[in-house]
Amino acid sequence: MVENGKRSLPSLTGLRFFAAFLICLAHVIPYVIPHSSLLFPQLAGEGMTLFFVLSGFVIHYNYSATLKENPKLGMYNFVISRFARLYPLFFICLCFFLLSDINKATLPATFDQTIPYYLTLTESWFYITIGSHTLIYQFGDIPSVFWSISTEWFFYLVYPLISFTLLKMSKIRTKIIIFLIILICMPILIAKAYFLQLSLDQFAMNRLGSGIDMTKPQDSFFRWLVYFSPYFRISEFLIGCLTAAIYMQLSERLPSKKEEGFGFFILFLAITSIPVLHYLIFHPPVKLLWMEELHRCFGFAPTMAIIMFCCVRYNNIITRLACNPILILGGEMSYSLYLLHLPIAAAFSYNAPHTYSWILTLGELPRTLLTFACIFGIAFISYNLIEIPMRRILRRWLMVSPVYSVL
Repeated sequence: MVENGKRSLPSLTGLRFFAAFLICLAHVIPYVIPHSSLLFPQLAGEGMTLFFVLSGFVIHYNYSATLKENPKLGMYNFVISRFARLYPLFFICLCFFLLSDINKATLPATFDQTIPYYLTLTESWFYITIGSHTLIYQFGDIPSVFWSISTEWFFYLVYPLISFTLLKMSKIRTKIIIFLIILICMPILIAKAYFLQLSLDQFAMNRLGSGIDMTKPQDSFFRWLVYFSPYFRISEFLIGCLTAAIYMQLSERLPSKKEEGFGFFILFLAITSIPVLHYLIFHPPVKLLWMEELHRCFGFAPTMAIIMFCCVRYNNIITRLACNPILILGGEMSYSLYLLHLPIAAAFSYNAPHTYSWILTLGELPRTLLTFACIFGIAFISYNLIEIPMRRILRRWLMVSPVYSVL
């Protein structure tokens, strides 16, 4: 996680592993242990939010200075750098899934209409229904994870504007105020969308020409707007950028012993609050149905931002744990983990028992451990043979040195 000569922040790489691992748990367990009472699928909410907030922090920390020094060249090199990071493995995975569909004769008839959105990483930007599904699910459940790559790509393209805006804010107080405004406004917007979801879905049917069954949550306009689209999820990215900007200003002075102790307390409180928040969202003392939408989008973003800030600002047993070499390796190959975990889980789901018996569930533990071992093994190979070489090649070919840009 070192870019442009910036100081390394290994604890954030460790946190990236936790994000990938939470999503893997959420997706893999239902495949290999299809037990309806397990709560693992809900962990994807925390994992995806952690990914987006972390992305905002890392991007602003690594690239804000470059964009400030040379805006035009900085923007070009930034886009190339992120393209080299995302596209090669994504393209290989997409081709693999499509060839598999061709081999099984299951390639959708809507392929010609759908593929341009996938190739340009814009399938999550638009609510378009083709056939019986939205763009997200045109190629089935496994390639549907590409939606987050599309959403992330949107963040990258608008980031220069975010960066220039933040660079004009010289006071930490201003950044904290904006942080708090987002913190207040997003739950209100999500609650408003929840109560208007029938009207939103009706709008999609009448104005956008949607002919699909809106009772299927994954294909509804409301689910796309709040969960898949970049227009709500960018709030999480913004929280990460603001947190990075605050940290960068404070990093000019070292924390005192008193601040270190307070930072450890806040970090411990933030981590322990996650299961508490999770429980309150799904088992509140007063039932508020819209609260579950905060689990899917933004609800954990402020907590994740506090954890990131404390991990990079303070030195304690928790932050040192996040810097563990094994966690850092897992964080480095988190992109491969994310893109490759579902097909491997699907392969290991053959003859998995659909049971409600905990005894039989425990009997599936060896299959589960073997599945995760294969996921990590294949992700390690992918990271070293595809991600790193292709990233280096594309950056070397396409990025422009500041020296040459002057000539």
